[in-house]
Amino acid sequence: METSYTEASNQVPLSKANVSKWEIFPKSRILKIHKIKPENSPQVFVAVNGSKRADFASGDIALRVCEGDYIEVDATGTGFITEFVVHVPGGGFVNPTDGLIFINKGSVIAIGRVKFKS
Repeated sequence: METSYTEASNQVPLSKANVSKWEIFPKSRILKIHKIKPENSPQVFVAVNGSKRADFASGDIALRVCEGDYIEVDATGTGFITEFVVHVPGGGFVNPTDGLIFINKGSVIAIGRVKFKS
């Protein structure tokens, strides 16, 4: 299986690129989203810049994001309340704030635009 890293909607297979993954994402960081309720749900997913990146079928999500990316959690496929919390490992973000909690019922919640600390 070939590993690829996604930035917005562009996929770059590493085996075909002449650069390392760190050159592809020179100013990126990890953002984690922990789903509190319900634990696993494939109908709830995270979108980055309007493109679906991951769902909560397996539980928590860890995303590599770049400055300026716009993050949303889409729960429009559900009729129940969802709760999740944003974690910023190691800090380094102005936005979103570590520990930010969201409660949602069947709608799209904007986590916001990613801004790194200088």
